[in-house]
Amino acid sequence: MARLDRPRIAQLVHLSGAQRGQTRRIWGVTPLALADDGTITAAVGDVTEGDGAFAVVMPDDEGWRLEAAPEAKVWVNGVRVRQRTLRDGDLLELGESGTLVRFRPRRAATPYKSVREALSDCVDTARHGASGPVDRMGVMLRGTPYEMATQVAPAARLIAALLVLTLIGSIGLLWLQNNRLGQQLEGQVARIDSISGLLASSDNDAFTAADFEEVRNELDFRIEDTLSRIEALETRATARGRVIAGAANAVVFLQGSYGFVDAPAGRALRVGRAGVRGPLTLDGDGPVLELRYTGTGFVLEDGIHIITNRHVAQPWEFDENAKRLIDQGFVPVMQRLIGYLPERAEPFEVKPTQVHEQADAAVLESDTPLTDVGGLVLAETPVTLGDEVVVLGYPTGMRALLARAEPDFVSELFSDGPVGFWELARHLSEGGYMAPLATLGIVGQATAGAVVYDAETTHGGSGGPVLALDGKVVAVNAAILPEFAGANLGVPVAMVRELLEKQHAGTE
Repeated sequence: MARLDRPRIAQLVHLSGAQRGQTRRIWGVTPLALADDGTITAAVGDVTEGDGAFAVVMPDDEGWRLEAAPEAKVWVNGVRVRQRTLRDGDLLELGESGTLVRFRPRRAATPYKSVREALSDCVDTARHGASGPVDRMGVMLRGTPYEMATQVAPAARLIAALLVLTLIGSIGLLWLQNNRLGQQLEGQVARIDSISGLLASSDNDAFTAADFEEVRNELDFRIEDTLSRIEALETRATARGRVIAGAANAVVFLQGSYGFVDAPAGRALRVGRAGVRGPLTLDGDGPVLELRYTGTGFVLEDGIHIITNRHVAQPWEFDENAKRLIDQGFVPVMQRLIGYLPERAEPFEVKPTQVHEQADAAVLESDTPLTDVGGLVLAETPVTLGDEVVVLGYPTGMRALLARAEPDFVSELFSDGPVGFWELARHLSEGGYMAPLATLGIVGQATAGAVVYDAETTHGGSGGPVLALDGKVVAVNAAILPEFAGANLGVPVAMVRELLEKQHAGTE
């Protein structure tokens, strides 16, 4: 293939071997050789195994290409290759030593890694290149600061430095609080010792029963107050983990699609003609228009109802393009809506049964009993300003699930080419990777119509539960407010109760 006149930049991230944790920047045609100690060096001359050269990485019109020496043992994503077009994130294994590197193409104008890529490289280096838990921890502790200081963009480095300083400050504040609590305990112990000494040295005839009762009551009060403070600190530190563990299995990953039909004739709106992508039409024989999306919901304690957003149950109401079709007389039709749970590999069909007229909330019902899930409980009282909350959901949909999956699983999943929208979710669920993400936040505003909190989330997390530290649902995650420093908007649980009461009244 013709080579580009302008050299391109790429990175090779060493995940194992003597160079683990290092990032090599390459450009243009780059021969790679494997030294006796397993390190990767640049070869000189023709690519033959005899002089240690294993492969050449070079840019071409399609991106980057790898060509291996005739007898060299080179694997890409676990498959031995002679020639291969390289993609972002490919894993290259050179020689029997198993030296593993990750390939990352870069633009000349943006030679740096993103923060996510830097963290991912640190995790993969620890996973593939370390020999045990202690070694993995050491790799992470050494590699993460190095990556943030040298491999990401200067602006990202500044942000990372601020986050580290914030973390150090938080740790210092916690240490001060623990130190203060320790001093208070020492003071109480000293007080108890002094009282005990007083009792031991006092004249029993002069120390009356009333005096003893007064001292004992004061001592009991002090001890009870101190124990209450300790219990409050311990409860706050462990409550978040209990809430996440107790609620995660009831959080539903929702996958849906909808289309449009012509109201008078009931004909489905299609895309072009068979084998040809074209404009939307009612007369063609092309595929029926299918608009796909993902969202989040959660199962209630009755094991029957699933709560989510109205814009998940009726997505066309919040899509400007869909509104234009509706204005032209087309009728939206839900084609399919299914759910997945962390402990269930198989999906289940769901259908909307009630939507709120003003608020972004809706009720779904499953065609499969969910009584064994351990559904969530709605809070009886509203949330208040300053309360800490936990938000669970599936932000960014299947992209986040794939990012958390093992590289070997992902490589095998895409080994035969692209995977469809519906098939991908099923494979992730069967592989055990269907699990919600959790973020923490503080309530900044609470009214009868909305709850505002700063827990981080994004699209795909809509419809997830917002939980208080007692594990009860106080709101339904609904919208992002980026203009307010990433604050999020939730539907108060009182509006969910209105929906359930309305549905209950309709079934009587």
